[in-house]
Amino acid sequence: MESLMFNVLKHKFPDKFTTPFLVDIGSGWLAVAQNAVIDLSELHSDIRIGAMYRDQQGMLCIDVGVVAPSGPRTVIDDLIDVVDFDTSLVDKMMDVIAKARLVSAWTCYEDGKPGWLVDAPEGRRPLCPECQAKRSMRVRRHAA
Repeated sequence: MESLMFNVLKHKFPDKFTTPFLVDIGSGWLAVAQNAVIDLSELHSDIRIGAMYRDQQGMLCIDVGVVAPSGPRTVIDDLIDVVDFDTSLVDKMMDVIAKARLVSAWTCYEDGKPGWLVDAPEGRRPLCPECQAKRSMRVRRHAA
């Protein structure tokens, strides 16, 4: 299922990811991932995503950065870029990532319904009551 999400996001947002990039998320998180890409794109046109995956805590993790200008560069050019870099952009990017992470903690990894973080047989992830029952788990709310 993860390769399907990779293809969906790559097709829908071909210029918003680095090459190569990693997408390893369940289908239930597609809407969360798409909203994060859109929100990041609205902040700055040079923002690129390097990876989207489920981390050890069972929530969405997004690796993001800004494309460096192309063309011949000197050390002085690089220093000017660092000095002139808009730190508020980093704060805004982190806000988008934090929001996506929070929403992912409450969104079923499998089907996108409201869910809770649980320790499933496949590792920690948010699952709705139906998906927990499918795994013969006792239905729990934020057991992890």
